Amino acid sequence: NAGPNENYARELFELHTLGAQSYLGVQRQLDVERDEEGLPIGYVDDDVYEATRCFTGWTVNEDNGELEHRNDWHDRFQKMVLGQWLPADQPPLQDGRDLLDVLAAHPATARHISWKLARRLLADDPPQTVVDSAARVFLDEINSPDQLRRVVRSIVLSDAFQQTWGKKVKRPFEVVVSFFRATGTRLTMGFEDRFSDRLLYQYWHTGQPLFQWPAPDGYPEEKENWLGSTTFVQLWRLLSWLVVEDEDDRYALPILEETPAWAETPNQLVDFWSDRMLGRKLPAAARREIVDFMAQGRNPDYPIRLEEKGVPDRVRSVVALIGMSPQFLER
Repeated sequence: NAGPNENYARELFELHTLGAQSYLGVQRQLDVERDEEGLPIGYVDDDVYEATRCFTGWTVNEDNGELEHRNDWHDRFQKMVLGQWLPADQPPLQDGRDLLDVLAAHPATARHISWKLARRLLADDPPQTVVDSAARVFLDEINSPDQLRRVVRSIVLSDAFQQTWGKKVKRPFEVVVSFFRATGTRLTMGFEDRFSDRLLYQYWHTGQPLFQWPAPDGYPEEKENWLGSTTFVQLWRLLSWLVVEDEDDRYALPILEETPAWAETPNQLVDFWSDRMLGRKLPAAARREIVDFMAQGRNPDYPIRLEEKGVPDRVRSVVALIGMSPQFLER
């Protein structure tokens, strides 16, 4: 054994608590600037090293997968993290638990977690006023069992949240799930199900294969990462495959079954599915193009029969086209 591995401790600071923006590099913790509460404004390498010592002895029971502590692996001597002393010879796991409490109550953690939540819910670059307000709630409710729920509530009830639309785009997984929901699909996945295998195979090419991101920071949030041509092409292939008939003479999604009998004309069909999938009408130019596709040169106010050759496939394709519209891809 080459000694303790600082990787977990560094990721704990950088990704899950104070954030990389609070890393102050190589200096003594005693020299770090303090805030009005006397707390260091950020962390340094010594904090990471001391945190690593706190977690020595933490491991997983290979028989049941539960957390356990190996006392003979633990560094039992006193430690100092973020200016706070942790005494020597504490009970098993106590050093690590005390450290987690220190990190959870730090103002930089409140700002970082609030920023991540606001970025997820509001915009890639959320307003600082929203982040600051959420951070205050985070600290005020530090002992509440529903602390994070209250933080989220402060974000979604903010004026900025109410007035913001289309600042986020759906990642591929969100596109697929919202497409299933919008079309009324009740999907049951199974290891022996051929459709499940084909769906996962098609989905895998969209750029967000499940649980496959190699870094510990998770798939990117920023919309620029999901607006590339490769992602768009693969999503179009996936949605197109979902709505058309497969070689087993069945349909992946219940498009025709979900289309009401009163939607008889191209205009009615497009408006029904846009209302259902978007909650509103498509923009005029996009709507006109999809209506023209559905009408195929006919008067878009004249009824068409679903029994006609090619009409069922066009209805399904209309749903896929709406699913690939910028309006559906917005979150």
